[in-house]
Amino acid sequence: MKEGAEGQRGVLATTLLPRHGVSPGVSGLRYDNRMTKTSKKDAENLESLPNVGRVIAEKLRKIGIRTVSEFLERDPYDVFDELRTEVDPGLCRCALASIVGARYGVKWHEITAESAREYERRNPGHQWDKC
Repeated sequence: MKEGAEGQRGVLATTLLPRHGVSPGVSGLRYDNRMTKTSKKDAENLESLPNVGRVIAEKLRKIGIRTVSEFLERDPYDVFDELRTEVDPGLCRCALASIVGARYGVKWHEITAESAREYERRNPGHQWDKC
């Protein structure tokens, strides 16, 4: 996990996540699966995550994330960085919000501004491409 990730947990846990029903767990935040799109049978399918469709799932697979468990073990900002570096350098803040939202069980359009601010905090000087 990159430096500053703990600060993100604090920001999300105290501002954004309580209103979405996600609460801190023993080792940080836990995934809130209320938004999953499929049954438990398909729970390891990336497309079962909120905000993750065929396109994002394919990009995640290209960086070696093939299951929900593998995705949930990673910091979403690190995942986004790796996607930008290895797969698609033009990913926008909406894609970031999709990944952060998938990690925490929040709809992407509800956290676009918050997740973009956190990414900018972690990556000073970053300029977003247009969505």
